[in-house]
Amino acid sequence: MSLAQQSSSPSDTRGDQADVAFTFVQALASELSGGKIELPGFPHIVMRVQKVLGDQNADAGRIVKVLGSEPVLASQIVRMANSVALNPAGVRVTDLRAAVARVGLDTVRSATIAFAVRQLRDAPLLKGLEAPLGVLWRRSVLVAGLSCVIARKLTTVEISSPPSRAPNSQTFAHWASAVPPGFEFALKTPHQIGRDLRAPRTALRVLEGFLGAAEELGEHLGPLLLQVPHAVEEDRTALRDFLSGAPRELRLAFEFRHPSWQNEGTLRVLSAHNAALVLADHGSGPPRIELTADFTYVRIRRDDDKGTPWEEWAERLAALTRRGIDVYSYLKHDRRGLSVERARRLAALLRTQYESSEQSLLT
Repeated sequence: MSLAQQSSSPSDTRGDQADVAFTFVQALASELSGGKIELPGFPHIVMRVQKVLGDQNADAGRIVKVLGSEPVLASQIVRMANSVALNPAGVRVTDLRAAVARVGLDTVRSATIAFAVRQLRDAPLLKGLEAPLGVLWRRSVLVAGLSCVIARKLTTVEISSPPSRAPNSQTFAHWASAVPPGFEFALKTPHQIGRDLRAPRTALRVLEGFLGAAEELGEHLGPLLLQVPHAVEEDRTALRDFLSGAPRELRLAFEFRHPSWQNEGTLRVLSAHNAALVLADHGSGPPRIELTADFTYVRIRRDDDKGTPWEEWAERLAALTRRGIDVYSYLKHDRRGLSVERARRLAALLRTQYESSEQSLLT
């Protein structure tokens, strides 16, 4: 089915809109990869604004000059500055420099992206796709808003990106500027590191390249997850050489898939370099707690709620934090949003554990 045939108006219900948007994106990706259609390029003004805003040495004059090169965008920012929300006193501004100072750089960045998306939406090449693109746009705004709320409610998130879409330094810098103090990004490292672990020099070169971009996160850089596939059997010498060559300030967490790694020798190597062994629950319940670092990395990947898994995990996680261990715990993502409810449930159970512990201390 062509994209044009799929551009019928979406249903009024949220469920139907979600289905329309998802089907549209699937078809769009298929036809793009097959070379059947070509989308217009993203307006250069967005990249130019993002670049100048990301430059700590850029002054107001340079920012205004870049914005002024796109008159329509500049006029929109001036109108925003004179809106009731940003101008309650009724003092109007007429020049772009004063408008930028009033709305703030974060709003300028958002306004630029919105301006560019509107241009793409109205491009002649996309004629006839207004309905599904409108649904996609509204859902994208919703996701962005929810992400903002999550960043304020949670303290960490695990980021996984395919090699072809690995975040660049500019993306990492933008993430760092968008989250509150204390928020940390746990990053899955490139798969090549785990595959080449038995060739430590090669693995370290890949890690160095990855860190070249990730260092833009600064204080928001959390632990790094290294997944060693089942095809890679135990090699403690290689593991020791890799850890010896990695920056000591990093918090590295290893998830070994081959059972040959599950032994005391591996634990001793990890412990000697303050590296953690990932504690994973794929449905069989909390595993044995093996501590090899001053932090631990937990991945709860189960798909069901049979038994009392969340009560068990809450008890164990609370016990670890009481010992002064930093705990990074992540739940499996799912399309139905169950992970959000499970996270809230686990958080409530943890609060109960803490309150019970404090009460015990008092008595």
